[in-house]
Amino acid sequence: MRCRATGTRRCRTGMCPRSALRRSPRRISGSGEAGHAPLFSLPGGHIAEARPARQPCRKRQGARSCVPYDAPSCERSEIVPRGPEDGGDVPVVNAGIGMPVLRKEDSRLLSGSGCFSDDVNLPGQAYAAMVRSPHAHARIAGIDAAQARAAPGVLAVLTGADFLADGLKSIPHRPFSQSPPDIRPANRDGSQIFIAPHFPLPADKARFAGEALAMVVAESVQAAKDAAELVHVDYEPRRSTTEAGAAAQAGAPLVWAERESNVSIDADVG
Repeated sequence: MRCRATGTRRCRTGMCPRSALRRSPRRISGSGEAGHAPLFSLPGGHIAEARPARQPCRKRQGARSCVPYDAPSCERSEIVPRGPEDGGDVPVVNAGIGMPVLRKEDSRLLSGSGCFSDDVNLPGQAYAAMVRSPHAHARIAGIDAAQARAAPGVLAVLTGADFLADGLKSIPHRPFSQSPPDIRPANRDGSQIFIAPHFPLPADKARFAGEALAMVVAESVQAAKDAAELVHVDYEPRRSTTEAGAAAQAGAPLVWAERESNVSIDADVG
């Protein structure tokens, strides 16, 4: 018999061997000779051997259409008989490594049933909107948030200055492995490797375009967005560069004023 979807040969049960293997992947205990893949039992008493999948199909000469790579058919799982040297005429099905993985999330996502963080709504929930820098490099001369704090529905407006006033420190980072590495990087001149501090909201300057400088917290998303537009930031733009090679050169605008250059580590390895 042949598969109505692709024209490839099917087993006598009339069932697509690919779907049969997927529905009943019962491994036969102790099966699988040396040099052969494990054997699986199929409905109807057939025996199948797991083999790597074939490459994506190509349009056959004279064919009206090509079977898609992920078509749910026998195209990539046709019956292959094993010869006498392999233990007799046993039907074999291409399955296992290389076969497409069945997706389980498509149905709920395509039907609009997916749940994302923006879909979560809890009692008393608040919303935040960020005020971001339009400059790649600019000193923050001041932030005026008085109008934003007085806007309807606003609960708070937080800046980097508030962060420091509360005595909070930067987020700690450990960019290097804590286990003994094969090669431990070190600066050639023996100086300490620079690990930049990471503040959620900077208080001194913006170091890249789009960096968050203030956060408006409100009772609704729209209230937070509207109030964010009322925050006034006094910028003092500085020179900037967008090329890593130029940023590593002497005289390039410094991202961190306490450093002599933008190079974090200069080491010889190997």
